[in-house]
Amino acid sequence: MEPHLRARPQKTPFDSAEQKRLRALAVQKMKDLFLPNEAILKIVLIGSSIKGTFGSYAEPGFRGSLFSDFDFIVFVKDEYEIPASLEREIRGKPFKDEDMNLAYRARNFIEEKYDAEIFFIRESSMKNRHMRYQAESAGIPFGEGSRNPFVVIHEVISAPPEVQAPKPISAIFICGVNGVGKSTLIPYLKNLLPAEKYAVRDFDERGLPEDTDNAWRVSETKYWLEQASQSAEKGLITIICGFVKVKDFKQLKKEIGVDLKCILLDAQPETIRGRLTKRYTKNGVFNQNQIVAGKSVKELIEENIGIRKQLRIEFERLGCPIVDTSHERPAHVAEAVADLIQ
Repeated sequence: MEPHLRARPQKTPFDSAEQKRLRALAVQKMKDLFLPNEAILKIVLIGSSIKGTFGSYAEPGFRGSLFSDFDFIVFVKDEYEIPASLEREIRGKPFKDEDMNLAYRARNFIEEKYDAEIFFIRESSMKNRHMRYQAESAGIPFGEGSRNPFVVIHEVISAPPEVQAPKPISAIFICGVNGVGKSTLIPYLKNLLPAEKYAVRDFDERGLPEDTDNAWRVSETKYWLEQASQSAEKGLITIICGFVKVKDFKQLKKEIGVDLKCILLDAQPETIRGRLTKRYTKNGVFNQNQIVAGKSVKELIEENIGIRKQLRIEFERLGCPIVDTSHERPAHVAEAVADLIQ
């Protein structure tokens, strides 16, 4: 059991008829909100609402509520996007890998007072036996043989894996804000990845305009997806290192027909600030008012730190791998990225 769960105040269960009524409302609300959706493989209900212990807490309550939560586990395909309307539950951490802890909270889920905690598990995690062990230890059921009680409220019967051949990837974007190490990574990746299979490119290698606005970025993203499409015909996978917004490549990949993968490089704010300060220091002097890409360096640094948080949220929702470069040498980061690529 996670430490914060041990601190729950005393709870008084509702009578069985009331528990049954509320459970039916929550299940129906879940179906209304999430189904139909081909990317959702299975939804199960766990916790107090199926154990007969759903009820009210003594003051001051637990997690901002005086009542039990409805606990749903949603198994999804890797490309599934978690609804932006859900609130991230930062305390739901059954997995050692932070990127796997996809716990969210729906406040006032039913009757404007009962919350739901919704935990998403992606298909690739379902196949990982280490993840299965951690999940089962935290009370999350991973299959029919689970020792944790659950009720299935939706399930898709998939075709056998052998008939679901994955589409070949023709482009890999390595994204991130300024200061996370994208450009630094390029020569290392070129040394690690075989040139006959991978072409490693810099998103900005065609040059930067004075004002790198949204139109320019979309245009360059389209250019690189078209290049990747052409290279794929020669058997090459194109790796592009640069800053790209999720909404840009999602729309363009549909237009161009390129199958791609994205990896996010991330770093802590203080790391980004330190790297960019060093980058724009000349002869031992840092001039925060010097103009770069149409704005002062000070504005550029703070803008990147602000964007970094939202970018991570977007990539987490897509289930993309995230590599933290804060305390790692470029060679080690490159090895981690190369492992994700190959």
